[in-house]
Amino acid sequence: MPGGGDGAFESRRDQDLEKVRQWFSPALQPDEHLRAALATTPFRLTVVNSLLGTAKDLIGQNQSRILLLTDRAVHVVGRRFWRRRFRSLLVTFPLGTVAIRYDSGELRLDDDKFYVNISGFQLGGDVGSTTDIELFVEAGATRRT
Repeated sequence: MPGGGDGAFESRRDQDLEKVRQWFSPALQPDEHLRAALATTPFRLTVVNSLLGTAKDLIGQNQSRILLLTDRAVHVVGRRFWRRRFRSLLVTFPLGTVAIRYDSGELRLDDDKFYVNISGFQLGGDVGSTTDIELFVEAGATRRT
């Protein structure tokens, strides 16, 4: 349907972002608006890497990261094993202070590499899509020099 599909997508996306906001609310200020979120790993997701990552999770060495883009900052948070829930706030970059680039599944915040998980290993629903990647890159393009 012309026009109707876009509104439904935005509404569903807003609902999914609200769910992610609730999961990771300890990392955010109460009045901070979540714009995008990505699930990432420190390595490219392959079958072998997935098995190694799961083994690390089981022994408590989880390196999975969630990147949260708000109207003010990019937050890098750790999540709980097998759950999409907040574990710890690792670092916050105010908008305009970090360059963000994306190429072939690799998102860079300045020199830090994050490998974006494929859609099946993302945050669910419409969060973690190409739209989220584009919003992160757009936020990085506004870096102040």
